[in-house]
Amino acid sequence: MFGIKDPILFTINHTLFLISVSSVVLISVIVFIFSKLYRKYYALLRHEEAGVYSTLVEIVSGAYTVKVLNAEQTARDDYEKSQMKAK
Repeated sequence: MFGIKDPILFTINHTLFLISVSSVVLISVIVFIFSKLYRKYYALLRHEEAGVYSTLVEIVSGAYTVKVLNAEQTARDDYEKSQMKAK
């Protein structure tokens, strides 16, 4: 965080040094807080999308069975329900 320029900046202008250091600290705290929140919600989103994707894979891999049993509408409804639940 602190480099070679900081003692030089401090000798030139104390106020500017304090403003730059405090802004770096403030931004670091904000990024730390929001990164934890973002990680939590992103994990939830990935879990929901995985459910939609697995439903889609099941429908596509079992397409022949779905057609034989004439269950296209049921499969489409299941996919739409899982997609709506993810949103």
